[in-house]
Amino acid sequence: MCTLSHISIDHGFILSHNRDEQISRPSADKIQVKETVFFHQDLQAGGKWFRASKNLCVCLLNGGSIHYQRKKKYRHSRGLIPIDIQKYSSPQDFLNNYSLKDIEPITLILRYNNKLFELIHNEESSVLNELYSSQNYIWSSTTLYSVE
Repeated sequence: MCTLSHISIDHGFILSHNRDEQISRPSADKIQVKETVFFHQDLQAGGKWFRASKNLCVCLLNGGSIHYQRKKKYRHSRGLIPIDIQKYSSPQDFLNNYSLKDIEPITLILRYNNKLFELIHNEESSVLNELYSSQNYIWSSTTLYSVE
């Protein structure tokens, strides 16, 4: 399962992300840097599961808050969302104006202008929660796996 943690420290934070994906799925060997944006690239779908810049840090976990049946095809890879989100003025602006219709369920953790947000997208609904940026959190993408 993918695991993500947010650790609050004096004058900042640490995000750690362990990506659990099929071992055969290719990804870039190194963190990529373009201008002032840091990310790790999924070479199969062209997306990202982690993206960081000066005012925005985005981490993507597969699955929302409930187990779902995977469809054969989605509108586009959910890994493109960390790329697309930079075009919006805030996480709320993104949620209000970006279509998540026919996008596979996700959980996004966003650190935006020193505020911490959790966006959970299930197949039919999405919710944005503001979290306490001074607290520590851990998330797992367990919704991709059966109860067993």
